[in-house]
Amino acid sequence: ESFKPGSTDFRSELTKIKSKNPEVLMIIASTPNEISNMIKQAKELGIESEIFEPSTLLSLDFISNSLGESAEGIHTLTFDFNLRKTGQDFRTKYISKYKKEPEFSAALWYDAIMLISKASKGKKPTGEELFSKILSLKSFESTNGNLEIKSNREINPRLTSVQVVNGQLIENFSINPKKQF
Repeated sequence: ESFKPGSTDFRSELTKIKSKNPEVLMIIASTPNEISNMIKQAKELGIESEIFEPSTLLSLDFISNSLGESAEGIHTLTFDFNLRKTGQDFRTKYISKYKKEPEFSAALWYDAIMLISKASKGKKPTGEELFSKILSLKSFESTNGNLEIKSNREINPRLTSVQVVNGQLIENFSINPKKQF
């Protein structure tokens, strides 16, 4: 079922889905509000399908906490940083300064700034020069582990499939971006 972007009420779409009794419900949405509302409304309607939400947004504390019990059992993707497997030095310094746990976005922006700094070496290159310098690095040690910098300008951190169990992200398996399918 499709929906209009920015929608908040998905009950009619979810009711149609429920009538088909699917084994799996894949939620493809682009905003935290859409994801939260879809999950809450699916649970309210008693949809018993396994629910997959592949955007990584559900792995953010503020979203999963806002869902409370509705998040229970949902499958999603997350980064090693969110599982506390990487980025401990950044996390420690962030907590020391701000007195709270960092969200992944803080680590992501920190990495972006550090990558630009490493590539530019303090100079002010043009956009294309910066891209060229970043590509020449080949890899970058980030708060999410070592990242391969591909010639097509992609930098894909490892993703891990997780399920929300008792409010915690429990690892299912990892998706290695270096592996070709």
